[in-house]
Amino acid sequence: MKEETREYGTHYQACEELADWLSSLDIELSIMESTGIFWKNIYAALEKRGLRVSVVNARHVKQVPGCKTVVDPKNETMIKYRP
Repeated sequence: MKEETREYGTHYQACEELADWLSSLDIELSIMESTGIFWKNIYAALEKRGLRVSVVNARHVKQVPGCKTVVDPKNETMIKYRP
């Protein structure tokens, strides 16, 4: 299995690029923490691309077994996915 990490900003064009990448990986569901207002552009871009998106309480997703986490410390955006 290949592991790949990428960084994306939260402006809309970067969110579109994130949506393209996730779509290319056949990701069907994205679960995000609501971190201030930073999640809104990401949510909109992923939903527009046809990906299912859920915004959840951080405590509910921190300890999900079998999931990988990608974190951007600049704006506290986290993506969890199951490889």
